[in-house]
Amino acid sequence: MNKRLRRMRESVSKRTCLSILQIESEENGLLQDDYTNSTNDSSITVSDVLVDLTDSDSSIPQVEFENQSDNSEHFTNINFPPHDHHLPSPDSPDTTKHQEGTIKYDLQKWALECNVPHVTLSKLLVLLKKRGLDVPLDARTLLKTPRSSQISVVEPGYYYHVGILANVSILFKQYDIILNEGFEIRIAINVDGLPLSKSSSSSFWPILGKIDNIPILKNIVFVIGLYHGYAKPNDSNQFLDQFVNECVEFGANGLVICKKRFKCVISMIICDLPAKAFILKIKNHNGYSSCTKCTQEGEYVNNVLCFGLANARSNVHKRTDSDFRNQIDTEHHIDSTILTKLPNFNMINNIPLDYMHLVCLGVTKRLLSSKKFGLVYGKPPHKLRFRSIELISQKISLLKQYIPCEFARKLRPLQECNRYKAVEFRFFILYAAPVILKDIVDKQYYNNILCLHVAVRLLTSKVHYCKQENLSYAHELIKHFVKSCYDLYGPDFNAHNVHCLSHLVDDVELFGSLDEFSAFCFENYMQTLKKMVRKTHKPLEQVIRRLEEHNNVLFPSKSKSPKLPYCTNEHLDGPLLLHSHKQYKVVHFRDFTLKINNTSDCFVLMNNYEIIKIVNVCINEGQIELLGKKFINVSDLYKKPCKSTQFQIYFCSDLSDNIKVYHIDGIVHKMILLPCDHGFAAFPLLHSC
Repeated sequence: MNKRLRRMRESVSKRTCLSILQIESEENGLLQDDYTNSTNDSSITVSDVLVDLTDSDSSIPQVEFENQSDNSEHFTNINFPPHDHHLPSPDSPDTTKHQEGTIKYDLQKWALECNVPHVTLSKLLVLLKKRGLDVPLDARTLLKTPRSSQISVVEPGYYYHVGILANVSILFKQYDIILNEGFEIRIAINVDGLPLSKSSSSSFWPILGKIDNIPILKNIVFVIGLYHGYAKPNDSNQFLDQFVNECVEFGANGLVICKKRFKCVISMIICDLPAKAFILKIKNHNGYSSCTKCTQEGEYVNNVLCFGLANARSNVHKRTDSDFRNQIDTEHHIDSTILTKLPNFNMINNIPLDYMHLVCLGVTKRLLSSKKFGLVYGKPPHKLRFRSIELISQKISLLKQYIPCEFARKLRPLQECNRYKAVEFRFFILYAAPVILKDIVDKQYYNNILCLHVAVRLLTSKVHYCKQENLSYAHELIKHFVKSCYDLYGPDFNAHNVHCLSHLVDDVELFGSLDEFSAFCFENYMQTLKKMVRKTHKPLEQVIRRLEEHNNVLFPSKSKSPKLPYCTNEHLDGPLLLHSHKQYKVVHFRDFTLKINNTSDCFVLMNNYEIIKIVNVCINEGQIELLGKKFINVSDLYKKPCKSTQFQIYFCSDLSDNIKVYHIDGIVHKMILLPCDHGFAAFPLLHSC
């Protein structure tokens, strides 16, 4: 009897220790795997201690919002939940910044940056533990993987809401953002579908955001909400409900971060046409009254919904916010959208046209690869001869070595234009088209494409869009392009995307250059989101884990870089100034990089309008000096629809043998030089202007 009582006491004691261990691990945000090594009970394993996310029913405390519009003394109550929430408090010392340089920190950073599977990481941790290193035994402990999350049902799938407050707080903490109280945080939103597999209908519908008025955070995309299902949400209002409610609360009470109150507004919602129709509950882009900017109705010609020339219709007018909210045009609306609840949000002006989908994947792709009108895959008389396509592809192959490091993709042969990505269409219309189509495409088609080329460059340049005369000229060029398309290709070419070009200038006047409100950064993040899914089982839960691991392990920001511009890659090859001390191969600027050894990255336009090739970078009396050779002959690349030199686009030839010294402050633009005839076509890099 005494032995039995003793065994019962030992069993209860072990179970009590395990319970205490689990409670402490919840409070500390860690899973104490090491406990299994210290117990004598072989039946208690690591899997007993760890709680699986997919099997747990426990809930995580959520951010609570109270209606405090009439009682400002409770304003600071809108804040992070207690420390046991899986998102770290911005005021909490429990981040990994103080652990920088430790083995745990290095392992965390490596695992998250390289997307290392937990199984692989756990095996490594076991090996390191055997060598006496102070590391946990399981990847979930190291990365602070959450064990449960609050997922809601949005028919016919599931939805997880991260929230704006959690994301902005983490960004402020990570990048050491210090702002005055009352600062208005402007957030750009993107909604789109993301197929997860070609063999399945499984897909994500994320609500993504970015802060567009804090420069250091401008290109950092975060997940506000995430839906997964085997079809898109049945009701966009249910899908957007938690997001809109949070925005309404912030509109009334503000956003509190680190005990400071900030204003928070949604500055814009960026979508492609199908997603825009879905969230606004309006007619799709193949509907008669589908244009979101004006009341012009389309008509079907050759089974294509197309829009005639707007100036021929006197009853067409621009849509307004009040007209949208009151649903004046009944043919435009399908139902009421919950987005009308967003505070200080204009339903027309704050939903701009995205030029990534409109110009790059829309009009430019239609010009090249349309099965009826395309230069490559179209039908006569629009289609080019096989020999002409081969000549253009040969020109493209020559361009590759001249494409700068700022471009992640090089242009592929023209035969593959139906598989081009948006960035390839962007490079084609902004830089390559005037060079590779010259003397091959018929003059009327060439001049038509040049009109679009000049207009889009004016609207994309951060220098040229600021001048009202340039905006007016771009608008006239677009009108001429649309009309010439009507004459060249017929009325059925002017589909929804071509029609919407005429509204692009209005959005540039409101938001700035086209890149300020494009979907490129959001599309890039979509691939990051997709890589978080490691298997087909429960993809939503997998992404939740990956997001929380990144949020729980805050790395120091990269904002502590040397003062710009700065030099790297020291060398001793010359040529050298008489009194200079050091020579470098690379100079880093905020928006571009110069490299003297690369034919694609060594050309700049100086403030005396000389185009030079940099042959060396020297430090002279603490100042960065450039040694370069200038092009002797500089002229217009084209003269229609305007002289190209008006917008710093040149044809240059005959590089001088003499080396001159230039001060680095004299650089106006980095230039892209593409081989053309017996010289080069020189374009300002739009990343830098």
